[in-house]
Amino acid sequence: MTYIIGTFKLSELPSFGMSERPPKTILVITTAIITILILALNNIGSLSNIAFAQNNNNNKLVITDGVASGDVTDNSAIVWSRTNASALMHVQYDTNPSSSHAKSKILLIDKSTDFAGHIKLDSLSPDTIYYYRVWFSSASDITNNTTKSLSTRPDSMIGSFRTAPDHLTSEPVSFVVGGDLGGQNYCRRDGTGGIQGYPIFSIMQSLSPDFFIFNGDQIYGDNACSAKGPSNITGWTNIEGNFRSVTDNKVNWTNQTQLQDVYNKHWEYNRSDPHLQSLLHNTSMYSQADDHEVVNDYGGKWSYWTNTTKNRTGFPNVVKAGINAFFNFSPIDRNKAESDRTYRSFHWGKDLDLFLLDMHSYRSRNDLPDTPQN
Repeated sequence: MTYIIGTFKLSELPSFGMSERPPKTILVITTAIITILILALNNIGSLSNIAFAQNNNNNKLVITDGVASGDVTDNSAIVWSRTNASALMHVQYDTNPSSSHAKSKILLIDKSTDFAGHIKLDSLSPDTIYYYRVWFSSASDITNNTTKSLSTRPDSMIGSFRTAPDHLTSEPVSFVVGGDLGGQNYCRRDGTGGIQGYPIFSIMQSLSPDFFIFNGDQIYGDNACSAKGPSNITGWTNIEGNFRSVTDNKVNWTNQTQLQDVYNKHWEYNRSDPHLQSLLHNTSMYSQADDHEVVNDYGGKWSYWTNTTKNRTGFPNVVKAGINAFFNFSPIDRNKAESDRTYRSFHWGKDLDLFLLDMHSYRSRNDLPDTPQN
């Protein structure tokens, strides 16, 4: 369930009783957002120009979950996509939509990342719109010509993003924030009542934000998505998910392969939504993890989850699988020194600092006695 839609323009911030706006706005994104803005828009936009390929049973390489960009700075960005087998991921990018002077990068991807690829584009210009095209070719075709004419790539997808202004430049900025997707059986709607999928993302897209902050709980790994929908609402029926809750007793916490498959299927389900794919095609994102990317109220260093599951072995495997899936499906520039670090910060020009916090990897146990030492 997406619970926030908001646009925030720094040029329109209140003065807070001062004659001038403070010299720097610092935005800290935590997992508790209390401002809800309800937007009524007549034009949600068309999804007809996006091709949404799905896995199939033949050997054809397809883009399974669209494309996305993220962790954008004034000189770099991560481009993400995913296919259905080991492959070479190709990215061509240019400031010109016709890609007349395109540069290209290539990456070998395999099952270790669930066939998802992350390619970093660097030496970019600040405050500039970049257009990129992604496609996949056979992993055995290492000599594939990445400068092949774009007009001959019907199997590719195009995206775009805007780089941040440099740290000395003051520019208006507009962004959207959202979180909590597919929890408590508020999953992708099946079209009943004229509502399909997660249409909130098309409303976000219609605002033309500079970027999207996905504020955690991008999946609910400890929930399932049944066809019936939430029990307290009539008329809401879901596209049924092909996954269990990771807390289901039929999920073996000592089986790392099974755990990874459960989390991957949760991510595949949400990322298959056309509305979300369309937003991410042309809006960069900053991806944050909360708890349901793993399990409710967890701690990253814990040996067991809760007192009631103390005797259920394998909880560290649950954490590992959940965090692996988060990174596999997010356009994140991973920290080289600490590859599982999710907290990070970004500057958007002179006026905005963005801090993405990690509320779970380092926390102490919830059931510790309440003492000054704890």
